[in-house]
Order: sequence, then structure tokens, then C-alpha cells
Amino acid sequence: MAAPEFDIALDHNKVQEEVFQLLALLKPDWRKDDVKIKVLEDGHVNVMIACYVTKLEESVVVRVFGDMIVFPIHKKPGREIKTVRVMNELGLCVPILCTFNNGYCMEFVHGETIGMGSIHQIGFDVVIRDSLRELARYHSNEHAELAKEMGLDDTPVIFENCEFALGLQPDFDDPKIMASFGDAELPPDMKGELDAIEKKLLRLLKEADMPVAFCHNDTNPTNVFFDQETKSVTFLDYESCAFNYVAYDIAYLVLVTMTGARVDAKKHMPTKEVVVTYLKYYLECRCKQGDMDAVTDEMVETWYKHYQLTALAMNFWLGLVVLLFTKRPSHEVAKDSEKAKMWLMLNDIPVPETEEEIMKLLSQMIFKMFANRFLLVKEELDKI
Repeated sequence: MAAPEFDIALDHNKVQEEVFQLLALLKPDWRKDDVKIKVLEDGHVNVMIACYVTKLEESVVVRVFGDMIVFPIHKKPGREIKTVRVMNELGLCVPILCTFNNGYCMEFVHGETIGMGSIHQIGFDVVIRDSLRELARYHSNEHAELAKEMGLDDTPVIFENCEFALGLQPDFDDPKIMASFGDAELPPDMKGELDAIEKKLLRLLKEADMPVAFCHNDTNPTNVFFDQETKSVTFLDYESCAFNYVAYDIAYLVLVTMTGARVDAKKHMPTKEVVVTYLKYYLECRCKQGDMDAVTDEMVETWYKHYQLTALAMNFWLGLVVLLFTKRPSHEVAKDSEKAKMWLMLNDIPVPETEEEIMKLLSQMIFKMFANRFLLVKEELDKI
């Protein structure tokens, strides 16, 4: 049975106060005074809380879209809701209990968010392999056909995402903005360079004739739940899900897991040997599903070329996105102070005592991260 749809919207700044309007429709037998609330995520892209009466494991998890625009789909809540409902029908997400105008409710997820801290305890290889197995399920030929039949556009979303993020960049003609990049050797015409890179990248992607499927598109560790008992992963954050190049989904998973929060991503890039090992594992998972024939060395080499190209697109897009965080007011960024401390520690940067100093360092780090990814992509594209 399809999940109910409720014609209400919750203010993402007042979710804990307004959620009772939603619970009155979804759980009419719950008394307001008995409901307990646990905040699971309090950001600007999304807010997520668990509501329960007796046990946390029996919670209704409420996810409300925030006000920070990262993907074009974030400007179209109706499209987000449609994607989530299709995924629920296909069994690709945690069971959805209901949707509303700017969010959805789902069942409680057993396990814990991997995050950049605990990933070292679980192990990169375990996380990547388990996630690749789940991605293979997403990418199945059957799911692609059904998603198209249900009305989802099968155009690779990377084109729309890059164009959108590029349009939100700061004014590179502003001397203050350029000074923020410190000693990075960036070209004087940054806007022109970014436009040229985007044009070349998207042309190369179109010419490569790569497989397209229904993808997650945002498998960073904070969106992956790991169940220690079953040793399995569950993906969250479905608003970015859309058709895309399959190799992009794989590159995103591998690179964000291994380099995501690193200022100098180039130093932490996986070797060809590592990537090929993961590609073989992924392709074997697809074979077991009946999506393709036996894996050959020639096939793996072709997929590696696809990985290299989509990795450039991923690094280009991620560089654009991290720079968007510098446009947020300092009082809003302060919400993420704990995440900022984690980023600093992962880059072996001593954490200052005051929040003001932490945020100043974070801003500097973000500008460096953008510059390094931009130079990395430009260097590789110049070779093509």
C-alpha cells in the first residue's frame, strides 16, 4: 500500500514544535505529552528527528528539507517527494510512513551513521564493499526500467547539478574573495576557467557513452548507516537520488569515503590497483543480479576509464559545493561547530579553543579545499 500524503509543511527552524501537526495525522493515538523527541540531524540541508512514545527503536523518523540549496532538486520539493515515493515503491529506501509538502517520515533505522570519525574503526574496505553491494542493487536494470515507467527523467543529473552549482559561486572579481584563497596559484579569470572546465567535462561525459542507471548520488559516510550485528549498510538522504552515470555513483562513493574531508585530496587519492579491485567487486555484484555477463579484464579496464572521467566530474562538483558553505552567515555555520572540529582533526590541524577561531579556520580550509580540487581537475583535463 502506498504511503499516505499529507498537505502540510513544517518550518525547518521549528520542527520540534510543529511536528505534532504531522503526528496528529500519522499517529492519532499518540498523546502529545507522551511523545519524546531526539534530534538526529540539525543542519541547513535537512533536519531529522525521531519521535517515539516508549522505545527509540519504534520511532517515527521525521525528515524536513532545510533552506540550503546544494542540488537543483532542493528548489523543487515536489520533485524530491516524487523521487522518495518512487524509491519506496521499488524498495530502495527505508520504508516510508508518509510524505508531506517539504519532507517525509520513515521507520527507525538500526545501526549508526558511519561518519568520518567511526569509518576508521569499521574500516574503509568494509564500508566501500558493503556500499558497492547496495549500489549494485540500486543500479539494477529492473529498477532503472521501473523508475522510468513511474515518471522519473533518465537524463544524467550531473549536467544539471554542475550547471546549478556553478551559477551559485561567489564573485571571483571581488579582491576579498580571491584573497581568501591564500597562496593558491589560481588563474585571474576564475569564472572563465570554471566555465571552460564545465564545458569540456560535460562534453567528454556525453562522448564517453557510459551506462546510466538510477543512482543515489550522495553516498558520503554521513548518509550511510552501518548495522554492526548484520554487517550491512543502509543509505539515507534520498533527495539527491536520480538517474546518472553509474561510474559517477561509484567514484563518488570511493572518493568521498577516502578523500571527502581532506583539504589536499590529491595526496589521498586511491591507486589504480585499489580502484580496479573495487570495480571488479561491483561488477561481480551486478553479475550475481543477472544484469551482465561474466567480468572480463577488458570490461574492467573500460569501467576504469569511466571511473577516471566521472571522478573528475565529481571533484569539480564537490569543489563547487564546498565553496557554497562560505556564503552562509557565521551564526548559521556555528550550528556545525562539532563537524568543523572533526574536519580540522582529520586534516591534522590543531583545534582552537574558541568557536570564532574554529569557524575562521574552517573557512580557510574550505577555500583551500576548493582551490586544490579545482587545480587537480584542471591539471588532469589539460592532459586530455
